[in-house]
Amino acid sequence: MVIWIYLLSFYINQFLIKNVRTKQEISRIFQSGIRRVAVVTESAVVKYDDKRESNLMRIKLQFENRNGVSISDEQFFWDTRPYEYRFEKGKEVSVLLNDNPDTEPYFIMEEQRTQYNMSGVLIRVGILILFIAYIIGLYIFFYHLESKGYGWHFVSFTHPVVMTGFSMLVLVFLYKRLVKKFIFGKKGERSLLYSGAQAVARINQVRQTGLTVNDQPEVRFEVSFTDTKGQLRHAAYKKIISLIDLPLIPRSGEVSILYDADKPENIIIPDLLAER
Repeated sequence: MVIWIYLLSFYINQFLIKNVRTKQEISRIFQSGIRRVAVVTESAVVKYDDKRESNLMRIKLQFENRNGVSISDEQFFWDTRPYEYRFEKGKEVSVLLNDNPDTEPYFIMEEQRTQYNMSGVLIRVGILILFIAYIIGLYIFFYHLESKGYGWHFVSFTHPVVMTGFSMLVLVFLYKRLVKKFIFGKKGERSLLYSGAQAVARINQVRQTGLTVNDQPEVRFEVSFTDTKGQLRHAAYKKIISLIDLPLIPRSGEVSILYDADKPENIIIPDLLAER
């Protein structure tokens, strides 16, 4: 039963409560966000909505982070006035950085407005109701089939009631630890992109760790740099590199890094391929 309770709480938090918190966080950023002027470096229309007469856009922007370091990031959003061509490559737009760099979203468009997609909310609530009904039905079915007047003594770790929930738990674990990490990126790295201090680091060693994701190797970069206090620091950064880009990564010389001023061993190399 504990497994099923966890799965229900995960679903409710991930697909219902998280949306409410994100909307609240966006409203807060409008009040206290850090304004930046961004330049559109890439722009593409992903989808056109006839009813709303809006474009779902994917744009890549270049702007300064909280420490004044030039960074690049991208965002998907709905352009409600596509006829104005406001987001073509080279144009400037206003963005607001989250004043809390550890919380998503890390930035929003200043003109961005949010509202609940009621059809989407109803679908998620419907799935939740079906999920609860499935769990209750599962217990009722096996109780009538196997209890034989002895209560729940038939339930063991290998019983389908437990193993079904355990299998779903494994999928949740894989999503949180692997899929989410490699598709959406590490949360710590994203946070560091927006709050990190810049330094020029010397590459000491570059090697593959032996880990691969979809046949793409993980590469470890060992570097040394001097922080703002004048202290020499040593750090390592690991990243999944596609086989096509593998010959292009820098293996010696210097690279530009961002590091955590409080924990200088935490670094990222934001423009890895641009450093070659």
